[in-house]
Amino acid sequence: MWFSTHALCVMALSTTLSNPLWLAVTATASHFVLDLVPHEDVPTPLLAGVDVSAGILIGITLWFAYSPGLLFLWGALWAVLPDAEVLLQERGYLSRRFFPSHLPRLHGVLRGKWGVAANCISAVLFFLLFLILH
Repeated sequence: MWFSTHALCVMALSTTLSNPLWLAVTATASHFVLDLVPHEDVPTPLLAGVDVSAGILIGITLWFAYSPGLLFLWGALWAVLPDAEVLLQERGYLSRRFFPSHLPRLHGVLRGKWGVAANCISAVLFFLLFLILH
């Protein structure tokens, strides 16, 4: 899934969890679960930058609009942290990926417009969930 989709999922979860350790574990687990859903990963560095920028902009907007607290940011960080290994591997700093859902046999792949739609629909649903729970 995209950076912004992972972040939005845990931004919604952060409204119901108050323990930082439990939120970090849940955020990491949510990354694993979302990666199992068939989706299209960000295909180019430019679009990755747009995705990260959109995720940060959405997070800042929700932060100022709803004042959700530091757990909101803590959860979002843990939700996207597993993707750091993807960047490190693509840049040549790691020889392979270790996070289970990044392994080819577990990572859900859906190419083209349906894969993009899976990300967009998931992101919108998590955004709505945040609004409902907050």
